[in-house]
Amino acid sequence: MTSSMRWRTLLVIVVVLLSAWKASYTFRFFSLSDDERAQMPAEELAAIENQSLRLGLDLQGGMHLVLEVDKEGLPEEEAHDAMDRALEVISNRIDQFGVSEPSIQQEGDDRIIVQLPGLQDEQRAKRLIGRTALLEFIPVEPPSDIDIVFRSIDAALLHVMKDAGELPAEPESDVPLSETEQIARERPFSSRSVYYNNLALFPVEDVEWVDEQLARLDLDDVLPSKEGQPGIPRVRLGWGAEDWTLPDGQEYRALYVLQDEPIMTGSAVVSADVRPGLDADRPNSPGVSLRLTRQGGRIFAEHTADHVGDYVAMVLDGKVQSAPVIESRIPAGRPASITGDFTDEEARDLTIMLRAGKLPAPMQVIEERTVGPSLGHDCMTLGALAWRLWGVL
Repeated sequence: MTSSMRWRTLLVIVVVLLSAWKASYTFRFFSLSDDERAQMPAEELAAIENQSLRLGLDLQGGMHLVLEVDKEGLPEEEAHDAMDRALEVISNRIDQFGVSEPSIQQEGDDRIIVQLPGLQDEQRAKRLIGRTALLEFIPVEPPSDIDIVFRSIDAALLHVMKDAGELPAEPESDVPLSETEQIARERPFSSRSVYYNNLALFPVEDVEWVDEQLARLDLDDVLPSKEGQPGIPRVRLGWGAEDWTLPDGQEYRALYVLQDEPIMTGSAVVSADVRPGLDADRPNSPGVSLRLTRQGGRIFAEHTADHVGDYVAMVLDGKVQSAPVIESRIPAGRPASITGDFTDEEARDLTIMLRAGKLPAPMQVIEERTVGPSLGHDCMTLGALAWRLWGVL
């Protein structure tokens, strides 16, 4: 045997031995029964799993998603690299989510195929992958401006309702309306709201009605405009993420009147971590602690110094997650926080999205399949049985 042949033979033997060593962990892990796994120490079981081969979608099943990126409305430069940025953000989110051996591929100009082997919580994965995760820090308008906005909506809605024949021009009888009826007739929108802590709240059962009525209006013309820019609102509306129970025992949801321009966005966030005890009203609920960039910290410090006593909202994808009152100047370098009625899972998912960054454009799930292991499962079962029989012999 020549020297070259000996080296080749030795290399083949080494590769076969390494493969057998790696396969031994795989067969051992998948041949364990549920009882055996339950009795085995967690560290030992994790060590065996880490050394075993990672199985694909065909062998262990999982989730198959086809996402479509909506690039409509994006500037040409942003639309050009939107897919590359979307692939990067989705990949970062899935890596932090903890799915082993995911497959993320671009298909065409606006679709992304995601395969997640062994996924257990499908709904959570869809929420995590598909949310835009645009975080904005936005000042909340004071009560005087809220009243101006609501009266403008009242006038516009009253006009629409009259044109639709939903509100008669005059009472149909000679019986005078009560004061409550008169207010409801003259102010169909704001009469349903109550003020609490300088915020406007609507009964939860009226939220759907409010959305329907706002959809009937051209809010660009109804909301107060920027100075010298008619038709371009200087404010926007946003629902709170959680409901409030007031002393009357009824549940309400805050409709915030926000300035149109944010102080800063999620690009100013360096890191996000789950922390308990960030909200004094919920000492046992988790919150999200945000560390800002140097510039973001400076901007936040300047704003809080000039607006003590005002609300500042932290808005995620158009929904107000929290809106604390600025009690004093928040110095640069001090973390900001997002609090609310979060579960541990919701807080963790929020940190994952903020760390990975926002998607460059909205996404839609246009195809979703739960894939079973089918034939691959039978092969694994037979392989595990063969491994056990070989061990016995």
